[in-house]
Amino acid sequence: MKVSKLSRALCLILVLAFGVGVIVAVPASAAGNPTSADASLNDMRKYLAADSYAAYNEKYLSEGIQPGSASATSVPDMAASDDGVYLIDRTIWLENIGGTEEDYVGHENAVWSPATGSTVFSIQIPSTGMYYIAIEYYTVAQTVNSIERKLYIDGELPFSEANLLSLSKSWVYRYKRGVDADGNDTYATVDDVVNDFDTDTSFEFSHDVNGNDLIPTIGQYARWQTYFCSDSEGYSSDYYKFYLTEGTHTISLGAIRESVVIGAVHAIPVNDPVYGVPTYKEYLARYEGQPDAPAGTTITLEAEKPTLVSDSSVAMSNNKNSAITSPSTPFSDLYNVIGASSYSAVGQWAAYNFTVPESGMYEISLRYLQSALEGMFISRSIRITSNGKVGEDELGYYGLPDGTASLPFREAFNTRFNYSKNWTISSLTDGNDSFKFYFKKDVPYTIYFEVSLGALAEQLQIVEEAMTQLNDCYLQILKLTGSTPTSIRITTSRMCSPT
Repeated sequence: MKVSKLSRALCLILVLAFGVGVIVAVPASAAGNPTSADASLNDMRKYLAADSYAAYNEKYLSEGIQPGSASATSVPDMAASDDGVYLIDRTIWLENIGGTEEDYVGHENAVWSPATGSTVFSIQIPSTGMYYIAIEYYTVAQTVNSIERKLYIDGELPFSEANLLSLSKSWVYRYKRGVDADGNDTYATVDDVVNDFDTDTSFEFSHDVNGNDLIPTIGQYARWQTYFCSDSEGYSSDYYKFYLTEGTHTISLGAIRESVVIGAVHAIPVNDPVYGVPTYKEYLARYEGQPDAPAGTTITLEAEKPTLVSDSSVAMSNNKNSAITSPSTPFSDLYNVIGASSYSAVGQWAAYNFTVPESGMYEISLRYLQSALEGMFISRSIRITSNGKVGEDELGYYGLPDGTASLPFREAFNTRFNYSKNWTISSLTDGNDSFKFYFKKDVPYTIYFEVSLGALAEQLQIVEEAMTQLNDCYLQILKLTGSTPTSIRITTSRMCSPT
């Protein structure tokens, strides 16, 4: 459940109050400059004054605001950015960032956005309308934390949820590849794993002296990817829509956590066909006439060996509830599942590389155990990329040109896994349709299974809104009665009216 705006504000107040632990003498020449505490208080005021995204979006829907006419790309505004922000030239890119020449081409205006301060971009909007805002970014080796930013347009927070945007990193387990001539285990590099689309590759786990599998080491995979500003808490399946007027605007990304390289910020009309997500019905219409994959073309991916994960807590584990779970032995603990106690927070994901032997329509079936939420279902969002590969006919290709994965259709946000005490085999479904996907022979695919709220999001929002209204009523009552009310009767009917 979302934390209420008031609770977040109180937490920030407590942080600021606790932060005054030492008194510092400041030179007179700097006494008039705004401090970080002043900036934080100003940010909090903007946050408390901002509408929710639901109210913001409803306002412009009711006014009939149309999508923008064309996309726009930003340029960094170095004069408006804080200290520590700088342009990345080729030398810095190759020697300090550790990127490749290939990745530098096309990103000559990339900037270093440190873990503190604001990075500001200027963007020329061609026409007034509704836009998505997309951020091209390149992760750098630091901590396991996600990258977090807050977004301001012309110095103002457009809605309260823009106060927290979460940009994920990609991590790779370095599996055992074999044994060298001296009998020592050899391990795959990060690039070995990421670039392997052969489903027959036998990645392995190392063992301890008792034959139990050992968790492999994990390394960060640095790459360009695109983040569309969206709800980091999983309440919405769509990207945020921003109202932008014709003319020049500034987009500021205020750092909350982690440094990152930012290539550009884009404003994209919400009806842009390249970035639009069709319904499942529209998806099937596009692939009408495509045959089902031939018999005997089934491929199997072992869930405990993901290609990429969002963080190290998305880990493989052992389950001995069923003898047919592969691999399995009563004598040692072998990894044969992913998830269990981990892999449950909204936004976490595991991804798998694969190719198909023949083109056609495929169903994706999973063998799973969902015994945690009795009488309920859990959800995963399905995102697919063909890793930047695009053919002339465009059939069977997914994701963005930089390899960022996307939803193949809207209903893929809501795939559900029903409760059962026993292991279940089921094709991906939203509870109504069993989905079919078109895949093309020899195209390198990566499929992402991301934790989401799915169809529960709307119900959870209703509960949260009711709780917020009740809390507001409670606070209004406390204003009159105090924490220790007297026996005097107070009428509160005009103070609050929860709906």
